[in-house]
Amino acid sequence: MRFFDIYILDKANPWNSSEEIIRLDDKDIYYKNVVQHSKDDMITLKEIRGFQIIKPISEFKNNYDEVNYQEFKVLDLRLGSVVTNSCDPSKLGNIVNKFDGVPEISPVFFRTEVFNKYNDSEKYDVDNRYIECKGIWSLRYSMSDDKTQVIVYIRDLGKLPEFEQIYWKSFNVEPKSNIAEHIFKTDFLGEWDDVLDPLISLKQCLSDFPSCYIGEVEIKIWVEKNKGNIRKLGNLHYIKHPTKENWDFEVKKLHQIVVEGFCGKNIDKIAKNLDCYDEKLRSLKQLKKCIIKLYDENTANVIIDPLLQLNDDRNSSGHAKNGEIYPKDVIQDYNSKIKACFLSMKWLSDKINEGKFNFK
Repeated sequence: MRFFDIYILDKANPWNSSEEIIRLDDKDIYYKNVVQHSKDDMITLKEIRGFQIIKPISEFKNNYDEVNYQEFKVLDLRLGSVVTNSCDPSKLGNIVNKFDGVPEISPVFFRTEVFNKYNDSEKYDVDNRYIECKGIWSLRYSMSDDKTQVIVYIRDLGKLPEFEQIYWKSFNVEPKSNIAEHIFKTDFLGEWDDVLDPLISLKQCLSDFPSCYIGEVEIKIWVEKNKGNIRKLGNLHYIKHPTKENWDFEVKKLHQIVVEGFCGKNIDKIAKNLDCYDEKLRSLKQLKKCIIKLYDENTANVIIDPLLQLNDDRNSSGHAKNGEIYPKDVIQDYNSKIKACFLSMKWLSDKINEGKFNFK
């Protein structure tokens, strides 16, 4: 719709006026024409006010209606066997159509290499259950019980853009594993998952990491640095595909987020208050000396040594160290690092909350 209002005024006094409604149907223009005249029949005011209907050049087309839904090998939950079926929502079974078709929550299995595309943290967010392309699309997934395959429900694949469906189809395989027990509980039985996940626990611990106080001054011995880039907590993930490259990549991220988050200057302040400051020591070893002073050497070893080991792994990643090879099971090794980091940071968090690192 286009509106218009044209107004022309002369200073002469008007004598009479006329008004008419004009319709130009062929051009979809409708307006009111007002004219005022002076005594000598000169036009003193002219006003044209109306609107025009602007019709679209062509009919609007919904691109989503033109999606060519891909077919996948899917475990049909009705039959208990693998079939090939489209992810088109209209061709899936649900409560409305009394499951006339492959049930929409039937699992589709993929090779773990499918995750390699989503390592770009500037474009994708990946957590334990979702992959998101920065507000454009998101996909729910889970890992199989033995972590060797990726599982997506057939209906969720239908929500992806066509080019993403094609990408996922290239990694589609028949199932060689099962749905994890905790996923079955949450997604199929509707029950709470009470299994402690070390990665989720580590993220929560770091997100809520407490402050210390020296007198009235609040200080942090650990902070989430440079939020928004690779050091944000959301970029901590499990290794999905067991390669040396993925081990290197995730170990570097874990180091950047956990170890590089320690604030050396503030740890030095605590060390000085404990009278154990050593100018030659960096943050982790300085903190270890503080824990020895507060507790004992065994406690300090248990808490700090896993972080020091992560430091060594970060420095040696990308090449063999002293002739050593990568861990035989990179997934298990990395998962153990996640758990060790959580236990270390949880211990520190608890002791800070107890006031052990506060000074008057």
